Parts: sequence; structure tokens; C-alpha cells
Amino acid sequence: MASKWDKEAGKIKELLEMGKSSKEIGNYFGTSASNMRNVMSDLRDRDLLPERDAIFNTKEEKTPTKNIQEMDIDFLDKKESDFNWKDFLNTAIDFQEQKKKKSMSQKEANINITTDKPFAIAFSSDWHLGSSGTDYVSFLKHTELITKVPNLLVAALGDLGDNFVQTSKKGGMFSALFPPGDQQDLIKEIFKELGNNVIFKTSGNHDNWTYLETGIDAARYMFLNSEKAPYLREGGGINITVNNDVEYRIYAKHKYRYNSSFNLTHTVKRMFEKVSPFDVGVIAHHHTPAIEQVSRWEGRYKKEPIFIRTGSYKVDDKWAREQGFVDAAIGVPTVVFWPNEKRMVPFRRIEDAVLFLESLDNVWENGKLNSKYLD
Repeated sequence: MASKWDKEAGKIKELLEMGKSSKEIGNYFGTSASNMRNVMSDLRDRDLLPERDAIFNTKEEKTPTKNIQEMDIDFLDKKESDFNWKDFLNTAIDFQEQKKKKSMSQKEANINITTDKPFAIAFSSDWHLGSSGTDYVSFLKHTELITKVPNLLVAALGDLGDNFVQTSKKGGMFSALFPPGDQQDLIKEIFKELGNNVIFKTSGNHDNWTYLETGIDAARYMFLNSEKAPYLREGGGINITVNNDVEYRIYAKHKYRYNSSFNLTHTVKRMFEKVSPFDVGVIAHHHTPAIEQVSRWEGRYKKEPIFIRTGSYKVDDKWAREQGFVDAAIGVPTVVFWPNEKRMVPFRRIEDAVLFLESLDNVWENGKLNSKYLD
């Protein structure tokens, strides 16, 4: 049945071609946009009005491009891919092996010590040289002790330089007394001074900032002057055999999980359970020294492990105070090891361990303790 709008179909098409909207077309005919849309839909259903898309589809069909060349062309040296994925991965495997050979880092280290006297290992970390908040007077005193006291060794557990090289840590950069380059040069010279007194070393998170920014293992280069001592980059086990008889195992890392502000050695205890049994376990990083010796297991499995947290020479730390941490404390926990039996005596302060070593000189004869009070 013809509609009153049939005779207006031509005008509606004309308005559509002009780009008018339904509202504008409705205004032209004195009706609403909604009604106009219904009218146009009805006209399209009866093929009296084309679809809007058909009205605006004015693109000309493209004529296929013809090959106008009427000559023969030979590409004489067109390169083709000659890729063998197995050869590719075998090359990667070979490169991995070369990198392993170049690496100085290890996860386990075995050390033989020959001595007829007790010896001590001082566990030192978090020097933060370069920081304006570091106690350089105490650091110099302790370094002198390590270089002068007989049978006193040192293990360095990272964060030896403040090393604020990350751009997200501008405050540490601007507050440094001297920059990271000078810090590294200083640490290299310190290890030249320490010489054979170093028994092992690890890196720390401040050292790792250089790796995160550049891919360079800064700690490795700082330790070049103590190449004889093993480098356990992320920490690991150190097995010490004394006089081919007495065996001690140390497990040390700069940082580990399961930290507690109430139980400072909690993280070391969890490392003992989850990672490796040891005689001495050491964790650094939090600048809060602590030491604890306990009994574990029974029978032939019985151990009396020592759990250690090291301190720091960076005793004035704005960030730590803002975060609510107790101010850092200087602490170089030191353990004295017996040469002729498995026996360890821990000290929270390196000075106390030095006094103990001195006192042993008076009662140690012919490789054993000679006390008028003890058998």
C-alpha cells in the first residue's frame, strides 16, 4: 500500500546525499528524528530508498596493475635464508660454556687450612663507603685489626660501596661524599691491603644496582685484588677443612627471605632449614648485628649452629629512620674456630674476638689448650 512518504523518497535521498542527519531531515519535513528514521526504514524495505552506505559508496573500483615490463630479468645473487635452528642453538650452548669459563662466581667453595692454633673469621658487610653517614674511623680501626692480628681472616658480604647509580635514587647520589667511581677505586685498594686475609666474598644489593643499570658485575671488579679468595656472587656454601681432619661449613648470603624485626636471626634459621645445613650461617643487609648459637637434631646428626646477622658502618641513614628501622649498629661478628676439634666460639664484636685470640696465646701450647683450670 502506497505511503504518503513515497513521493518524498526522492527528496529524502537528495538530503541524504547532502550528508544530512535524521534529525535534520526530520526538521525539513516537520517531524521528529525518530519518526524520520522509521519512515526511511519503511522506504528501504520497499526498495524506494537506498541504504545510507550505498549512497556514499562512490569509490571507483581499482583497475588491477598490469606488468608492463616486456623483458626477462635474472636476479643472479638474490640471498636466500640458510637457517638451521639446531646449529643456532648449539652455537648458543657453546657460548654459554664460554661464559661459564669466564665467570669467577661460584655457589660452593672448598678451602683447606693448615694451622696448629685457633683462627677467627670476621664477617663484615655493608661498609657503604662513599656515604656521608658512614663511620670511617671505626672502619679504619677494624681494617687495621684484620691486617695485623695473627690468624684473623675476613669474609666480605657485599654493599661495600654506597653505589647509588640508579636514577630512581637521586637522594643517595646527591648525598654521597664521593661518587661510585671513586668508591670502586677505594675498595680495590682496600682489598690489596687485606690481601690473603680475605677468605671469601659475596656481592650485595647496592653492588647489584650497577648490574641492573649496565649489566656489569661491579663487585667482581672490586674484588680483583683478592683473586685467591672465592667469589660467591649471590652467596653459597664454604666448606673449610682444617689440617685434613676437622670440617666446618659456612653458608653466607647478603640477604635472604623470612626477615623479622623481633627475631633478627630468624632469616638465618630458615636458611638453615630450607637451603643448607651449616655450622655458621651469615646474613647481612639489614645493618642490625645479632648472634645466636643453638642445638639442633640428635645423635650423629647433632649440630650446634651459629646464626649471625652482620651490622654496618653506615650508622646515620635517613631512609632507615624514615621507614621506622632502629638505627644501624656497627657490628662485625667474629667466630673463633678450633684446629684440632670441632669447636666454635662466637663474638658479636670483632674487638672481643681479638682479645680472646690474644688470651689463647698464653694457654695454647703444642697444638692444644694448656689450662691450669681445664683438662
